[in-house]
This record gives sequence, C-alpha cells and structure tokens, in this order.
Amino acid sequence: KSLWIPDTMVLNSVDSNPYLPVSDYSYASVDYTGQVYVILPALMIKTRCSMNIRKFPFDKQVCSINLTSWSQGSKRIAYTENSSQLIDTADYNQHPLWRLNATDMVVI
Repeated sequence: KSLWIPDTMVLNSVDSNPYLPVSDYSYASVDYTGQVYVILPALMIKTRCSMNIRKFPFDKQVCSINLTSWSQGSKRIAYTENSSQLIDTADYNQHPLWRLNATDMVVI
C-alpha cells in the first residue's frame, strides 16, 4: 500500500472512466533493480475499434487496447504482456454477422 501506482488509462475505452482501477486487491512487486511490476485484479475493459469491411467476407479485423499513463508517458512506464495468460472471452457477445476466430496478445 506504500507504493505509487501509475495512472494507467485505456485510450480507446468506451467506459465513462478510462482509468484502470487500483484498489487494495492490486499487487505490486519490486525487483533488485528497482523496477516495479504491477498486477491488477481481473477486470473487464470495453473498447472501440475501427472496422474496414471493404474486402468482406475475406477480411481480418484487428482491435487494440491502447494503454498509457497520462502523467508519465511512454519513456517512464513500459507495459508488457504475460503470454501465459489467456484472453477470457466468456463474456464476449457474439455479433449476428461477425465471428470471432481467435484472440492474441502482443505489446508494441
């Protein structure tokens, strides 16, 4: 509870509050170099993405979750993925015209 947690926000959020919630259930660890790793509790993020359907039905859509820190910028905070974690699509609402074929997690 004594560590500063960055103000991480989702840029393409559709929620009224784009900031990721930090609570008493958020965990952080500090390694020997001083780097801080923050693990947020499970949460649901609602985002929007542009669709390009010119080649429908032979197209592929990629939707991103864009994270940033409003006060620190990309030079001071590095967001990384844990490739062993799966993207949970249990609450995904299937669209009548579109099919979700796969999910992937890559940090750029």
